[in-house]
Formats: sequence, C-alpha cells, structure tokens
Amino acid sequence: LFGQYPYAFSLIQSMGLILFNKLSVAKLMVFMSSVFSLPLFYTLLKRYVSSSLAWLATATLYSIPLVYIHQYLQVKDEFVLVFIGLLGLLAAHFYLDARVKKQQLKWLFLAGLFAGFSFSIKITGAFWLATLAFMVFTRLFKTYGSLFITGALFFVFSFFHLAFLD
Repeated sequence: LFGQYPYAFSLIQSMGLILFNKLSVAKLMVFMSSVFSLPLFYTLLKRYVSSSLAWLATATLYSIPLVYIHQYLQVKDEFVLVFIGLLGLLAAHFYLDARVKKQQLKWLFLAGLFAGFSFSIKITGAFWLATLAFMVFTRLFKTYGSLFITGALFFVFSFFHLAFLD
C-alpha cells in the first residue's frame, strides 16, 4: 500500500468487510467508538467541572447533528480519532496523578501509544500529540520551559508538510 495519508484504522475497519462481507460491521466499529468515547469525555470533564455540567456537556456533544452524521450515515473515522485521543488524554492525566515512578512510566507509555495511534488514524491526530506533549512538558519543566518547548515542537511540526512535497 502506498499513500501520503495515514490509514491505520481504515485497514482495521476493512477487516469487517473482508471477514463478514457487510458494511454494517464497519459502521458498528465507528458507532461503538463514539459510544465508548462518551464515558471518557465525561470522566475527563468531571475532573474540572461539576458532575451535572459534565453530564450536560456530554449530552450536548452527543446530540450535535454532525456527530449523528459521522456515526450513522457515513463511515468516517473522526469518532475513532476522538476515542483514541481521549484514551491518550486520560492516560496522560493518570501519568500526572501517579506518584510511583513505575506507574508514571506505564501511563506515559500508554499515553504516547494512544497519541501515536491517533496520528496514524488521521494527520489531525498531531493535535493530540501536541496536547500530550504540552501536558508532559508542563509537568516536567513547569510553566515557562513547557511553553518554550511546546513552541519549538510546533515550529518543528510546521515543517512536516515539506516531507510530502516532491
């Protein structure tokens, strides 16, 4: 396979068509990722706002028409990207909360794994990588060092498009 865009989940999704010869299995993968992303979204929101506001925001997210279109009508991988990205952010939060070094390394590894997989789903997964990097650098270098390093990473990421030019 050759392509300039990532297609990791598309390969996983095509297994539904190959094994069962039904498009509904591929749609089910996307639908289940959207359903599984709701508790993750609520869990992350509950850390910062009240429980009732977190429920309201989760219900609002799920009732947006664009979410409906990407869940039921079209087989898109946007909600898979959201699901994997939220798993990465939750793992990053567990990394920041962990006190034992071995636990920190485990959560940091999982956060990096999920962020890398989100980048392999769509190129916009680089924003999950940047968010994860900002969270980790904030923890390691406090405020000003993390801003400098994150700015340097954005500068480096801005030249990634040059790799795709012939």
